[in-house]
Amino acid sequence: MRVLLPTLIVAASVLPALAQEPPPQPTRSIPTGSSTLADGSTPAPGLEAGGQHTEPSHFRLMMACAEICQTSANMMLIGTDLHSLTCNACAQIYEQCAQDCERVSGMEECVQACRKCAESCRSMA
Repeated sequence: MRVLLPTLIVAASVLPALAQEPPPQPTRSIPTGSSTLADGSTPAPGLEAGGQHTEPSHFRLMMACAEICQTSANMMLIGTDLHSLTCNACAQIYEQCAQDCERVSGMEECVQACRKCAESCRSMA
């Protein structure tokens, strides 16, 4: 599932900066949520790893991480104080993902990235 790792790393490094930036001007476009990852890829290539990496519950959890991260970023971009709600949810989902990645072998980098993202989201909630 290394394909999701770039999203986790980007989230941990970009979200704190977004929280400090002023809201965008009305003429600027705000990105919409999608299942496309930060590097332009989709999670589908991660299916090649097989085994526990593709268990439906694990894969759904990793997709939930990507989606809540995008939603949190969008909430900050539009400048609403309600971003604390999505950031709190983001932290909880990333922590749950870290725990699940610990269960799957070979996911140490993902565990660290998830924990870093959870910490970052908690600081913005």
